Amino acid sequence: MADLFVGRKIACLRRKLHISQENLAEKAKISVTTVSRIENDKEVMRVDIMLGLCNVFNITPNELFGYESQEQDKIMLLKNGLADLMTLAETLDFGE
Repeated sequence: MADLFVGRKIACLRRKLHISQENLAEKAKISVTTVSRIENDKEVMRVDIMLGLCNVFNITPNELFGYESQEQDKIMLLKNGLADLMTLAETLDFGE
């Protein structure tokens, strides 16, 4: 499920790296005001800013917005499919 409070997540990621808003702004090549406004959910990020922040945090946009990675999605689909097959197999009578 997508995270509607991306700004809070950015602030949390920044704190995890122990960097200031000023440091993040410098690394992402944006203004401190922009960082502050994004972290407080007062500004919608442009795509170039989002990609810059993802680069600083070494995450994908999907991870930033709270979506599972595509690989995790595939694993979940396989698990669900296997569970469905096992349920079906339990209902079948093989003449035993």
